[in-house]
This record gives sequence, C-alpha cells and structure tokens, in this order.
Amino acid sequence: MISGTSLIGIATFEQTTHAACVAKLLGRSPETVTPEEIKAYCADKLAKFKIPTQIEFRTELPKTTVGKVLRRELVREHKEKLAAK
Repeated sequence: MISGTSLIGIATFEQTTHAACVAKLLGRSPETVTPEEIKAYCADKLAKFKIPTQIEFRTELPKTTVGKVLRRELVREHKEKLAAK
C-alpha cells in the first residue's frame, strides 16, 4: 500500500520537463508493487502528459514540521544524483 506520494518536475537535457513520482510504501516492499503498475493506474486516471516518467520508492519522504512533503528537497536530491553520474 502506498501511504504517500509526491510529484516533482524534472528538467531534461532537451529543456523539457517530465514528471517523476516519489512514493512512500507502507507495509509493502518495492518488489510487490512495480513502477509499471503505478504507471498503468495513472494511465487510467490522468492525462498522458501527467503520467510520471520515473518512479522512485522510499521508506520516508522529507516533510515540514506541519507534515507537508518538501518537494524542493526531493528536487535537490534528484539533481545531486544526476551530478554524481
């Protein structure tokens, strides 16, 4: 079961932006839910351009003291991963 998600925009080298989904799993390991299942679910519910191109599973999401997801922190972490490659 997914207990929380956050969607962030990711700029690519072609100067386009793609959606990436970061999901927090509750009671399930990443092996029991696949990115393809999430994309298929999103395809039924969302417009094509809103379907995430990348999906990342985590055990925790960075949050503020109020409990909102810190999307800027997720974007920063993603940029750091790209810079390390």
